[in-house]
Amino acid sequence: MGDASDSQGSLKNPLSSLSPVKTLKNVSCVRVKIGHLEQKTYRQELALENAELNLKQINGKFEPLKMTAEKYTDKKMFELKKLLDKIIEINKKTSKKFEKELEVACNNNAKINADVSNLQGQVSYIAECVAQLQAQVFGNYETTQESKLLQKQRGPKFRLATEFDQ
Repeated sequence: MGDASDSQGSLKNPLSSLSPVKTLKNVSCVRVKIGHLEQKTYRQELALENAELNLKQINGKFEPLKMTAEKYTDKKMFELKKLLDKIIEINKKTSKKFEKELEVACNNNAKINADVSNLQGQVSYIAECVAQLQAQVFGNYETTQESKLLQKQRGPKFRLATEFDQ
């Protein structure tokens, strides 16, 4: 059991098992390594500072390009907005034109429908007149009287021009 405690003691403090000369040598070696690491760290810090300065210089060189790009972008956005406004205005005018044409077409359609209705009334009246004439020509006078009575009751919408009207 004594061996186990000795090995644990040497693991906890490895320098205690070394001779003073070796310990002194190890300490100086560690100091040299620390010095090298400090020099390396210092060189890396200098390199980082140089890189930072270079980045600032590059950013300074790109600043005019950035300003030019912003001006170009702003100009193109203005031109695009102007173009879109023109297109919108043209579409509004075209839409108004189509609305007017549609209104005219609807009015024409209403007029045509009224004319067709009027013509249908006239055709109906003519058909009745033809029926009356046929009845008179072929001697069916009862039908003629009934037709006249119906015509008076309904009141003719349209009248054919007779020789007395001319």
